[in-house]
Amino acid sequence: MENFIFSVNSALPVVIAVLVGIFARKINLIPAEAVPHIDSFVFRVTIPCLVFDNIANMDIYSEFSMKLMIYCVSISLASFIILWFLSVRIFSDKAMAGSFAQGSVRSSIGLLAVAIVSNIYGRAGIAALMIAFAVPVYNVMSVLMLLSCGNNGGDQKGQLKKVLKNLATNPMILGVVIGLPFALLRIEIPSGIAKGISNIGNAAAPVGLIAMGAAFNFTDATSRLRPALAATSIKLLIMPAVGIPIAVMLGFRDIALCSIMLMLGSATAPGSYIMAKQMGCDAPLASNIVILTQTFFALTLTFWLFLLKSLALI
Repeated sequence: MENFIFSVNSALPVVIAVLVGIFARKINLIPAEAVPHIDSFVFRVTIPCLVFDNIANMDIYSEFSMKLMIYCVSISLASFIILWFLSVRIFSDKAMAGSFAQGSVRSSIGLLAVAIVSNIYGRAGIAALMIAFAVPVYNVMSVLMLLSCGNNGGDQKGQLKKVLKNLATNPMILGVVIGLPFALLRIEIPSGIAKGISNIGNAAAPVGLIAMGAAFNFTDATSRLRPALAATSIKLLIMPAVGIPIAVMLGFRDIALCSIMLMLGSATAPGSYIMAKQMGCDAPLASNIVILTQTFFALTLTFWLFLLKSLALI
């Protein structure tokens, strides 16, 4: 019972924030046109502050694990390649195959993994540094996959340049890059500035999850239901079911294992819909995968936390 209570208490903040967003949208407290602006604010301001705060204040010499980073990159690459290979053989429509494969793998690591690990452990620690390794893999593999599957009018070179430019200026990556010198050189940030950055960063999870709830549309979620549900099952259940045992065998525990679980089993990144649409893939399917993974994530999060806690792995 204690493990179940721990799991529910860890997942409840996610559920409550999303429900608040749904209710706020229902009563028009958050208009539909405001949601993209809130998403942009979270992505460009609060998440970078959260990442910077965790990186700058971590004991990088004792917490950093190259083994963990290699594992994260390896399993992310393997997942993309396997899903890409299977999708183009399952779906006759290549546009659908691209959206399905991307949505089955690409996680909201910046918002969900870092914020939830911070909520459970009081700090994100190594989860924040995973961004510098996982986000480039997600972005590069996504663009290669979508370019090969999408109807993008032949401008593949231009699309690739655009994505690589966005990757180089990704606010989450910049948060890591700016925070690293403070961790490496053990530079102490003045308390007033540090508190201000921390306060802004702490807003990432609640504001981002409220925006997720406000963006939820039940009608949209019911179209292309079967492939969207299949991708959701892969993302929230199969990916962690495969990756977590491997991580345990490699010796990962506690905050590292929790970070891996969230990297593999968190909801699909909303950016996957935008990228699929821009590159001529199946945008409605991509949108539905995002919606459904966000809908069921709280349930699967509770399940995985309960399992890992019961096995004394976290």
